Amino acid sequence: MYDDILKQLPKHALGPWLVATAARKDGADVEWLSRYAFIARKDGLVIPFHDIRSVDTTVAGRLSGRKHLTRKMLQMNGVPVPEGKLIKSEEAALQLWRDIGAPVVIKPVTGTKGYGITVGANSAEEITKALKRARLARRGNALVERMVSGAEYRIIVVGGRVIGALAKDAANVIGDGVATIEALVERKNAERAKNPHLSTRLIKINKYITYNLEKQNMALDHVPAAGEKVYLRWEANFSAGGDTIDATDTLPAHVLDISARAVRAIPGLELAGVDIFYDEATDQAHVIEINSDPGIGGHHFPMIGKSRDVAFAIWQHSKRMMQLRKTLYDGSAADEAAAPGDSCACRAFVSGKVQGVGYRRWLQREVRARNVTGFVRNRTDGRVEALLKGPRHAVEALLIILHQGPDKAQVTGVEHQEQDHPPRDDLDFRIRKTFRVKAKPA
Repeated sequence: MYDDILKQLPKHALGPWLVATAARKDGADVEWLSRYAFIARKDGLVIPFHDIRSVDTTVAGRLSGRKHLTRKMLQMNGVPVPEGKLIKSEEAALQLWRDIGAPVVIKPVTGTKGYGITVGANSAEEITKALKRARLARRGNALVERMVSGAEYRIIVVGGRVIGALAKDAANVIGDGVATIEALVERKNAERAKNPHLSTRLIKINKYITYNLEKQNMALDHVPAAGEKVYLRWEANFSAGGDTIDATDTLPAHVLDISARAVRAIPGLELAGVDIFYDEATDQAHVIEINSDPGIGGHHFPMIGKSRDVAFAIWQHSKRMMQLRKTLYDGSAADEAAAPGDSCACRAFVSGKVQGVGYRRWLQREVRARNVTGFVRNRTDGRVEALLKGPRHAVEALLIILHQGPDKAQVTGVEHQEQDHPPRDDLDFRIRKTFRVKAKPA
């Protein structure tokens, strides 16, 4: 089914290949620099990608790559996180565990793919082992947090919007009453090898799996009963053998909103994968981590559920952001040489889900930060109309921003035309009453 894609993987990593394919479909020229890096050229723009990242700031990437700093940023912005903190000694870890009074998760402050993480430590011996594992994975301190209840999800946020959500089920096998756990792992790996995303994320039998089986009074030669589900690991990372199940249409809106807020808590982070636990019984959610370079293959090729075209969303947002940067840079360079009268006025009409979602207030904030005047209003034909008057480069930048909108908006199109004789307005950008569009005569 995916043979043509699987043939590409030795030469190109899946994530960047998906984004590059989306760029090509949009008419861009793509030049590969390495297995993970390429340059896309379109309409005078040169957009570099490393893996799937392009327009994030370096500082945002560094902050999100350090779990303790990410945690602080989330707390500062009111995003729910599990109880816990950074610890610097075994004594401090043991005391925090006693204070929490429940099983904890211990993880290194940096690192990805679940390396060095221990889930459910609930004794002094387990705490000690977990700290050694975390510090072996990444030298330094460790983060200790309460183990929260619920199911784990990976939610992709691009440009402030949720594009896809995957349920993360930890590595497991389901018995048939005949095969051993080891044989069931081999069977499941054979199926994962056919999936472009999971083909490089097979279940690896190691000491952590044997340890987890021992805690369940099992071993690799144990034969689970028919239908019995046996968890091999507790951390639900895809790289550690976790299952991928699309949940984009089933998660509550407030959980998706928390994920978008989590990414906004780190300014300059345009793309991220948010790991979040959601407990349906209590309707509570907690953000566990933010990954600034997430795998997107699971959203395109889930084991169960609908495919989500995350790569296209990444390409479109990267293209818009690069155009915005170019416009701003060109405008800044031209500002000093521009004549005082080098200004313009444009009337724009925005289509899509743009009414009742805070679009006008959002645009007013964006415009007032750019020395531009005019107005914005809803129209009875479902569109939003805006008049933008000011320095040409600022107006042109806003015309690009119009495509984005606030989190709940879904912009499908922007039409605009320059006004030779715009209506007079005061020195501000105002929200006007809804404009009633006259019905055309039959």
